[in-house]
Amino acid sequence: MTTLIIHGTLAGGATWYKSSWSGRGFLAGLRKGMIAADGSEDIWTVNGERIDNVQGLGTFKWSGSHEGSGRGYAAIALVNYLNQLHEITDEPIRIIAHSHGCNVVKLASSLPDLAASVFIDQAVFLACPHFSEVGVNSEPLADWKDSLSFKKLAEHNKDAAPLLRYAINPNRFRRILNLYSKQDVVQVPLAQAFGATTVPMTGSFWNNFKAALVTGITEYPTAARRDIDPNARHLYDDLELEISGQGTGLAAHSALHGYEVGAFCGDWLNTGLNSQQIIANAGALILSYDDLGG
Repeated sequence: MTTLIIHGTLAGGATWYKSSWSGRGFLAGLRKGMIAADGSEDIWTVNGERIDNVQGLGTFKWSGSHEGSGRGYAAIALVNYLNQLHEITDEPIRIIAHSHGCNVVKLASSLPDLAASVFIDQAVFLACPHFSEVGVNSEPLADWKDSLSFKKLAEHNKDAAPLLRYAINPNRFRRILNLYSKQDVVQVPLAQAFGATTVPMTGSFWNNFKAALVTGITEYPTAARRDIDPNARHLYDDLELEISGQGTGLAAHSALHGYEVGAFCGDWLNTGLNSQQIIANAGALILSYDDLGG
């Protein structure tokens, strides 16, 4: 196995995802959970060697841009990284991602340049803002002038399926743990408030241009704590987490990559149990606002 960790928005310079090996760091907790489960850990390793020592590979990171275009470029980079990783190992791939890093993973899984044999055995999504937008009816309006009316456009599109710019390819995953807390104000309200940005661009200029003619060049998303994609729901193991003590919703978002979450993820990855089975064995996972995990 090889387990990768993908950071979220504005976190390219963070340490929690790549070097929080000591104290209450996320990686320290992840390692503890993995070893307690089956005696082994494979965090940022490939063929038994630390990934930083593998020439031309290293730890994956992206710009952390809040723009959808930044997530698009990150998805392309992740595709290239996974393809390169797959060329040097046949080990199963596991990915843990936080916040919009999850959307980078979801988007990458659906890109055509991802090698056909790349498969994500297990994924963990931490506080993912699962984006969707109002769908567009493929049938044109009877009178083009009606397209100038927001009311008539809304009526025309009311029954259209939601637009999912970050829909995963369900054939690329075996199972996904989706952890979230309703005390986290970043995952949904803040991500949604700052969601009116450029769309993810992942194709050629002409493909992006043609897509923009249909869906526009700006995202206007609704964020959710759980993925609403009906084609992917069977993959998800959803778990709502409680955060104790006094703190802010901003700190709650960071607590989702803290030590305790790391240990829980390690248990989930290495035992193969689902979240409810782990809770039945070890008790409920209750976080603290100050558990920032590095």
